[in-house]
Amino acid sequence: MKQKNSKLAIALGVVSVLTLSFSFKPSEDIEISNISDLGKGGGCPITLKVRNSGGIDAYTGSAPDGASYTCLNCHGGGSVTPTVNMTVSPAFTNNTYVPGQTYQITYKVSGYNYFGFDFEINDGNSTNSTTAGTFSNPSSNCTIHPSSQWPSNVGHSQRISSSNSATFTWTAPTNATNSLYLFSVGLGVNGNGGTSGDNMVSHNLILTPNTNTSSIEETEQLSTLEIFPNPVIDNLQLKVNLNKTSTVKVNLLNINGQNIQNLYPQTNIEKGEQQIIIPIDKSLSKGVYFVQALVGNETIVKRILIK
Repeated sequence: MKQKNSKLAIALGVVSVLTLSFSFKPSEDIEISNISDLGKGGGCPITLKVRNSGGIDAYTGSAPDGASYTCLNCHGGGSVTPTVNMTVSPAFTNNTYVPGQTYQITYKVSGYNYFGFDFEINDGNSTNSTTAGTFSNPSSNCTIHPSSQWPSNVGHSQRISSSNSATFTWTAPTNATNSLYLFSVGLGVNGNGGTSGDNMVSHNLILTPNTNTSSIEETEQLSTLEIFPNPVIDNLQLKVNLNKTSTVKVNLLNINGQNIQNLYPQTNIEKGEQQIIIPIDKSLSKGVYFVQALVGNETIVKRILIK
């Protein structure tokens, strides 16, 4: 599925013993791929790109990944074109995103027995583009591949049944003013143990920033969240005002958007104003964090400073 700058690709089961010798420059990539693994139930492929800086990257068809490389470099022959079903909460209304907003993304591919995928958001879709925003909280069937040379991406860690889906969160950059580019590929596979009879589909979006204050206020009219004191020293106090009874869950995110602590377990809270007092973990390093409140179908993110 991924063969950029490939020096070696090994399909398991083709030979039993193979002796290899090769040389490479420190800046080059070496890729070792088991291209039939997705058919057998593993990742597709088990791809290691060995660089000076380390990192594992996928191929989504974006310019940083090398737009000519896709899953079809290895897989193919399927008579059905798979379908990507991607849901985002809150939605990318009119293909826009709110800077600093955290989105829950559910990714699923239908049309075949199983599927794999790669998903990337970059900041310009040029060869030197970097990651836009931060991925976190992948479900057990997928993983986040960070890199210091190409944008990070989310991809499957095992073949996924078409009856299931992969989920992860994306936190948009807080100071974004330009368009962001979402690239993804979904690979439908029949699970026959090889790469034949499979097919791929792309699902891409261009996301523009929504900095319209009135639009942002409208999404927060369902519920409001106040945090005090800020900076925080001992206790974090949350004042939540709900216009209807809703479930509330509160997480603490680091500056990379990673969920590092559940501050308040999911609880059903009555309509109206409620106050929640949360002790701050003394082991947390001082600095900037984000409080993520999941209120019903809404996600509200507030920045805090812990002293």
